[in-house]
Amino acid sequence: MTYEQSDLFDFTPISTQSEPEPDTPTSVGASVPVASHRIRRTPEQWDEGGLWAFAERYAAEMWPHEKHRIRSMKQLRRFIEFEGVANLSISAILPMDVDDFVIQLTEQGSSVSTCNRYVSSISKVLRTAQVKNIIKSAPRLAFGEEPQGRPRVYTKEELDNLKQFFIDNGDQWMADMVTVATMTGMRKTEIVKMCSGQLIVDEDVDWVIIPSVHSKNKRERTVPLAMCKDAVIRLMISIPEKYTHRNFYRRWGLAKREFARNDPNFVFHVTRHTAASVLANDVKMPTVLIMKQLGHRSEATTAKYVKTKDDALAGFQSDMAQFV
Repeated sequence: MTYEQSDLFDFTPISTQSEPEPDTPTSVGASVPVASHRIRRTPEQWDEGGLWAFAERYAAEMWPHEKHRIRSMKQLRRFIEFEGVANLSISAILPMDVDDFVIQLTEQGSSVSTCNRYVSSISKVLRTAQVKNIIKSAPRLAFGEEPQGRPRVYTKEELDNLKQFFIDNGDQWMADMVTVATMTGMRKTEIVKMCSGQLIVDEDVDWVIIPSVHSKNKRERTVPLAMCKDAVIRLMISIPEKYTHRNFYRRWGLAKREFARNDPNFVFHVTRHTAASVLANDVKMPTVLIMKQLGHRSEATTAKYVKTKDDALAGFQSDMAQFV
């Protein structure tokens, strides 16, 4: 029996009639727990039990973060409720079942990226079933081709206007959020955690260490703060006092209405794309270092964040003329 198979037992107690207490007292001592009878569920039984029962058993392992787990299980539930999938064994699920499900999602108005998130959740469960030796091999599922990153970055003028708008409205902390995000490429949740004392900031506020437990990709990284430390210090005071999810997005909504009422890409996360693009085009930081600062696992992910400037390409060609 493999290690994976040894973890496949459904420990459900068999109901038995309790025996009467003995009339004579037993010797006094530490109580010894008695193991209950259990039902062993074989890999074949897990397979026949279907995708949902298996996913419930391994949900915490597949998606350690609660928020991600809840969202993924909701996506999986919707797939299982699609046209008889609930009656299929795990090994009977075919790529065409998922393809038909995606077609329905598309017809109902879901975007390519939304459909891909559903496919990712389904694929995760099938691959885990393979690892646990429930099925011989997980089917290869098709993902839709998504646009290469958000089609915008913020210009310096836009950033200056945005920050001044927040300051004029008495929301210096929102301006500081924009400053720190564009100077570091940190995510909004990372900034909030940093200024709430959950991350490790050095005494001089020159660096912040984002531990793996607070990192989206589970890898620890260090981010420089020296050029925005004043904003960070102010946020350490204002975030605990003023930040809530609702407060933040109410104020961001006011800015969107002021500057980009009909622009669906006018979102805070674009500050992270802006940081990556500036580092690549203007600072000319090597991609491997941009990956490290943003906390990406692959260059492909970083490439989605960088919007290349034509004049930057022209500048590199000018430099090449010296060598070719």
